[in-house]
Amino acid sequence: MSQPQSRPESEPEAESAAVYSVDHRLSYADCDPAGIVYYATWFPLMERTHTEWWLSMGYRFDTFGGTYGAVPVTRHTECSYLSVTRLFDLVRCSMRIEAVGRTSYRLGFEFTRSPEGERVAYGRLTLVSIDGAGKPVPVPPPLRELLVRHR
Repeated sequence: MSQPQSRPESEPEAESAAVYSVDHRLSYADCDPAGIVYYATWFPLMERTHTEWWLSMGYRFDTFGGTYGAVPVTRHTECSYLSVTRLFDLVRCSMRIEAVGRTSYRLGFEFTRSPEGERVAYGRLTLVSIDGAGKPVPVPPPLRELLVRHR
């Protein structure tokens, strides 16, 4: 008897809804010489979307250490490339909060080409809250509450 096929790890969880989206126009700096998006381009777009979401919620990512004594740092990243994207494509990055733990949280990012909505990539960031000594600490309560509320 064959085993049922599970979803690839990079697929979003069904109950997770997008909490924030940002449109990005791909430029020369995002592409290889053939005009196809370079694979590493997706990671800064995930980081930008993530930090812009915090800012839209009234939190400056660069002040977390001074305000809460802890900062989130990236522990893990991944990205699955589903379709070729090219120079000047308009891509929407939609962020989901997939999991919130005691010291970490995981975000999912779906990239779709606009205006047709074709899914072109899916990525994840796992961030861990650390103190000034670099040791994992609980996600500060106001930040954790916001993450949980928007999950």
